[in-house]
Amino acid sequence: MTKEAAPIVYRLCKEYGLKTAVENHPEKHPDEIKAIIGDYGDVLGAAVDTGWFATQGYSAPDALRQLKDSLLNIHLKDVKASGSHFPVPFGTGIANIEECVLTLKEIGYDTILSIEQESAAFDPTNDCKTALQWISNCYAIDRH
Repeated sequence: MTKEAAPIVYRLCKEYGLKTAVENHPEKHPDEIKAIIGDYGDVLGAAVDTGWFATQGYSAPDALRQLKDSLLNIHLKDVKASGSHFPVPFGTGIANIEECVLTLKEIGYDTILSIEQESAAFDPTNDCKTALQWISNCYAIDRH
């Protein structure tokens, strides 16, 4: 969503009783997300994709802290390196998933959390299962 589209999306959300989140694609900094949300924070929020912040060279845990008052959804994803978008199993990349989860617990985030593992080269089902088990065992995040 662009900053210019935000008023229209806001009006539609109010009309239909919805909330919607701005995901950080291609935004590189939390302030860009905040600028889109603007004065519409009662229905517009942030969907942080940890992998995309890491891809952009920005600390995903810092982004979570900076957007804590606007978070509507989290896409936990790890990536191989800054400057490229190659998803990898949790804990093997640079997104610092462990600190992301600890940060979410620290800020009291207790709503939607998605495990995101994109791949055109292979079936990511096993990586997703491993990620869910990893989060459940290590950090006791409720999975409802």
